[in-house]
Amino acid sequence: MSVRSTLPRSSVLGPNPNPPLQAVEANPIDAELTARRSRAARRRRLVVYGLRVLFAVVWIGSWELSSRMNWVDPFFVSQPSRVLAKLYEWIFGGKADKVAVLRFTGERARWVAEERWHPQQVGQWLPDGRFELSIPYQDSRELVMDVMRHGASVEVAAPDELREETARQLEAAARLYR
Repeated sequence: MSVRSTLPRSSVLGPNPNPPLQAVEANPIDAELTARRSRAARRRRLVVYGLRVLFAVVWIGSWELSSRMNWVDPFFVSQPSRVLAKLYEWIFGGKADKVAVLRFTGERARWVAEERWHPQQVGQWLPDGRFELSIPYQDSRELVMDVMRHGASVEVAAPDELREETARQLEAAARLYR
């Protein structure tokens, strides 16, 4: 045990180890050094994050390439793209077996035309300025909620059971406000 370790901290560092903020700001060299250290630390953090992302991209890319080139057995090591497709299928309830046809007003169509609701969606502009969107789906619950958020700016054109379910939900919502 050294003599320094037994001394109080203030006697080792001098009379005031934490000078007031005004003293640091008053010395431009210290302020510049602090700013330089802060920029260097930020740069190091960005480099570390960038290297992490690069490593992940290289790792996943090499995994995809090696499975596509059959360098690894696809039975034991699947492709990342297939894993994501299967996750998507599990999350959104399986294969779509119905197609919803939605017609949006011209006002709302500008935004809806840019949205991606489903990978196999098909959209087209109608002569009257409305936008028609065909979306494959299996379970209507989530689709009805998405339709309802557009309110009077959307019409469910097909299928009839989706149209009726949406109408029931909108009527129930309207009863809450009467």
